[in-house]
Amino acid sequence: MSRTEDLAAKAARLKELNASTSAGTEIRTYAAPEVRTAQAPRTKPVRLTVDVSPADHAALKRLCIDLAAALGAAQMSGQDVLRSLIRRALVDEGARAQLERDLAAWLNDVRP
Repeated sequence: MSRTEDLAAKAARLKELNASTSAGTEIRTYAAPEVRTAQAPRTKPVRLTVDVSPADHAALKRLCIDLAAALGAAQMSGQDVLRSLIRRALVDEGARAQLERDLAAWLNDVRP
């Protein structure tokens, strides 16, 4: 039996089953009452993904190398730099204002 024939036979059996069930027997389903429980706050980090131009990526890599040298660290990852920039924008009003100006300028450049 081919796959198509097998599926057609299965569909016919289900159709017969549905017809016989709806004709004489009533099926009742009972849903359990919904119980809402307080969820624990999320503690696992959330992954963010960002696409950048090759030039920006190369500049970020150079910045990481320079920062690692300045801090006396063996290396500094782009993730560490981006985490620090996010935190800075969230707590520093001056950094947030500069970010807002940068984004406004970027939007003016990309809008037609």
